[in-house]
Amino acid sequence: DRPMFLSGINDELIAHGINFSDRKLVVDTILNDSNIRKVGRALFKNKIDYIYMSPLDNLQATESAYFTQTVFENSRAKILEVSREAIFKYLRDNYNLQLQ
Repeated sequence: DRPMFLSGINDELIAHGINFSDRKLVVDTILNDSNIRKVGRALFKNKIDYIYMSPLDNLQATESAYFTQTVFENSRAKILEVSREAIFKYLRDNYNLQLQ
């Protein structure tokens, strides 16, 4: 059982009284931060396996391509698969970071 992280539907969540402020920070980091260490840690810590996004969008941290792979894409959506092992290895080898 894993939490879901959503982007772009804030009004609906607020209307139902759902507190999503912590998750919104995680989503903003993953999608918009150019710091690969922050993005990698957010993906790893939150056990995110897939990112669903517009086919026109890309992650701001371009190095995240080392641990994400497009597994589906059409004119309406793109799905990236996240490799936790690749995040661990990339951040360890390039930034000497140890993730748990």
